[in-house]
Amino acid sequence: MRHRICEAGSQSAPATPVYSFPRKLDLASLFVFTTCYGILFAMMSAFQFKALSFALAAGFLTCVGVSQAVLFGGKAPRLASSITGAFYYGALFVVSRFLFGTPGNRLVDVSVIIPFLVFGLAFGYLSGTCIAGVFLISDRLRLWRRPDVIETKEKSLNELFVDDGFGRPLKKETSFDEVF
Repeated sequence: MRHRICEAGSQSAPATPVYSFPRKLDLASLFVFTTCYGILFAMMSAFQFKALSFALAAGFLTCVGVSQAVLFGGKAPRLASSITGAFYYGALFVVSRFLFGTPGNRLVDVSVIIPFLVFGLAFGYLSGTCIAGVFLISDRLRLWRRPDVIETKEKSLNELFVDDGFGRPLKKETSFDEVF
């Protein structure tokens, strides 16, 4: 989760936080993450999905979540989710074509793979948004449970960072990760 907060005297308004898979996990985030996987697997089990579907869904969501935290330094989580979705579905198509295709039909035609890439792009974006929503709820639960701690952290962030108008903090001695 990234916060971009402006100083009180700056001309631009405070930016809203950008929620994504956090670069550092705490116990509450792990609990929320595990609960969401449990709910997903319970729903898939209720609809009698095959074991391969469980593995593919878990692999996809894990790849999207990790890409949000790792790609672009965690600063563009939706773009990272979209790119990961396109690569995941493109690779899934190519691998399934080689494993299950007939010997004469194993070549990958570009016109056939493009819809998979577009679907993966859109599905990656939607999955990334859902993952961000999970961590938004987690953050709101923390705020509800301990509002004094969150308020103190936000006040200290206002003293540390000034937004340059493009969502990038101006250089200061202390980084965001050192605050938390």
